[in-house]
Amino acid sequence: AQGLSFRTRIQVNVEPTPTNLTYYIDGDTGNDNNDGLSYATALKTFEAADQRVKPGDTVLVYESEVPYAWHTVEEYEANPGLYASVRNGAVSLDTSGLPEAHITYKAAEGQAPVIQANGVWQTVQITGNYIDFEGFTPLEKAVVDEFLTDVEEGGVFGSA
Repeated sequence: AQGLSFRTRIQVNVEPTPTNLTYYIDGDTGNDNNDGLSYATALKTFEAADQRVKPGDTVLVYESEVPYAWHTVEEYEANPGLYASVRNGAVSLDTSGLPEAHITYKAAEGQAPVIQANGVWQTVQITGNYIDFEGFTPLEKAVVDEFLTDVEEGGVFGSA
């Protein structure tokens, strides 16, 4: 039939397969160019871990001499985009887990990592779903799923 055209639309939804990997963060010795899959190749920041994790993964966080999310004046001066990148949450976790495969961020055994923001009013912002966040010492407020929540020292919070 001349002049007729047909279109077929196919939609495929694929859920990621849980990887169940363990990543490591060490704010003192880590490097965000590492793979983060062992303590020897630890990442430096939560942001680097958030870019790598998949559902079912765990991120073990070690104590750091400088609190996580704290930036120096020199760092702000060297990277003008840094303030804009942290203004909505010094630690921002956007990658989602699955109902049966949460992403877990937790203090490594025997560790008490501190998260303290400077220059921003939110210390932790979790916008991803199915994230567990355990054993940290946030020193300010935390935003979880758009709700401002007072977090007690060493508190456990996350989205479900």
